[in-house]
Amino acid sequence: MSRIDRTQAPAMQAMDNFKVIEPGHITLDNGISLYVINKGTQELVRISLVFGAGVWYEDLPFTAQASNLMLREGTNLMTSAEIEEKLDFFGAYLETAVEQDNSYISLYSLNKHVHELLPLLRDIIREASFPEKEFEILVGRQKQYLAVNEQKVNYLARTRFSALIFGPEHPYGSYRQSTHLENINVAALKVFHHQHYTPGNCRIVVAGKVSDDLIRMLNVTLGNKGWGNEFLPDRDFISDADAEFKHYLVRKDTIQAAIRIGKQLFNRTHPDFLGMQVLNTVLGGYFGSRLMTNLREEMGCTYGVGSALISLKHSGSFFITSEVDADAAHQAATEVYREIDRLCTDLVPDSELQLVKNYMLGKFLRSIDGPFAMADMIISVLESGSDMSYFNRFTEVIRYISAGELRDLARKYLVPSTFHEIIVGK
Repeated sequence: MSRIDRTQAPAMQAMDNFKVIEPGHITLDNGISLYVINKGTQELVRISLVFGAGVWYEDLPFTAQASNLMLREGTNLMTSAEIEEKLDFFGAYLETAVEQDNSYISLYSLNKHVHELLPLLRDIIREASFPEKEFEILVGRQKQYLAVNEQKVNYLARTRFSALIFGPEHPYGSYRQSTHLENINVAALKVFHHQHYTPGNCRIVVAGKVSDDLIRMLNVTLGNKGWGNEFLPDRDFISDADAEFKHYLVRKDTIQAAIRIGKQLFNRTHPDFLGMQVLNTVLGGYFGSRLMTNLREEMGCTYGVGSALISLKHSGSFFITSEVDADAAHQAATEVYREIDRLCTDLVPDSELQLVKNYMLGKFLRSIDGPFAMADMIISVLESGSDMSYFNRFTEVIRYISAGELRDLARKYLVPSTFHEIIVGK
């Protein structure tokens, strides 16, 4: 019997011949696009409704999030307690969320109970009552949340950085303040809900073990005509980045400092986005990245540091973020720029580039492992205005991009003079 030599790492092999399964597409009777990922092995489904009802569409700050959070606080037929009791009785889970461009409401249910829960999901969306008492409780919680987070250097750096690169009045740059909570009311939430939670502003993605009967039930409960307004035209905003590029927010009593460095960039529809994802991974996109090696392993000034590309519907951003020892903030920022300069000057060695490529392909496979994960990926691509061909382009770029192309991208986009920098700390 042969023995494995555990002192030698197994050889790395390239991952080839995999493709993302394209979802089925059906148009419901009222025009809602339904995307179907029928790949489940368990008797379980997730039904996700995506509305164009994110921060981008609100006139009063906090309207989008509050409207979404209040959906489960009561309908014209049921109280919030009755809603929760019914979900618990059938072993279901309801999840809501709001991001910059969209809002989401997802129902997780066993197949055998979905016929009982779809009418509840419909009523939560169509018949939300926005009770005053629950709204006051929500506002109180948000005030506490703000009071706590305004003491955290990382929260301050994150929110102020977005305001710097987009402008504080831009939907992508605005951040919640206590005065915003005083200016909002139930009437504003009802108007926002009436305008944005409509068939013309909705897409549905259902994933799991999906039967023809389930699709029929979805059409009966969510595809019927006669509720909500028609599609609203999109909005347009002009970003107004701060004229100053270096900013310091003093917090004298903190033991850590938060750093954010970056710029407004493009979203995933841009031809250079995929190449920038590879470059970003080399710089700070995984645990073995150059920033992690420098600031964590060599300097020892932080537990973690990373960089990211954010794709939004109307724009995007690139940033580097870390929390470091308070006395090491400026030195850490200097090292960040040194790593950027290396990418602009030297070619990434073949061994490092191959490691990054293998990591990215492996991460991509994990991100589509299972119907729910695949649904999340598909939602993110559809939201940006791309299509399913994005996944094939993504894997092709990872496989074949060269070190020279990465250096060209670094010289084109990682230009320190175009970066906004904020340090929150001593």
